[in-house]
Amino acid sequence: MQKSSRPCAAAMCAMATGQRDKIPVMDYRQYRRARRLVHECCNYDCGNCLALDDGEECVCVQSISYSLLCRWFRAAVLPLDKELKTALKMRTGPHYRPKGANLCQTIENIIT
Repeated sequence: MQKSSRPCAAAMCAMATGQRDKIPVMDYRQYRRARRLVHECCNYDCGNCLALDDGEECVCVQSISYSLLCRWFRAAVLPLDKELKTALKMRTGPHYRPKGANLCQTIENIIT
């Protein structure tokens, strides 16, 4: 199976989310930590993303970027490294909030 040189539509859509949110940009050390986490993601398979696979292999955008692009990575994988998550949240300020974060924050404030 020959790989296409064009980015898959899902990857382009993931990159386009920056129009609404500020996308955190990592330094080299943070990128290396994130890349190690990417390998633990359930959707990562030999450099490709199973979630973006629409019959044609699609490179895992999070594994090749210094930006925090993948929503699944933000929501499910990044919390495994609390220090990295905090550092990236500090870089972007209040704009780094996955959907539902306001609800979670409200519930957290009620509990504490």
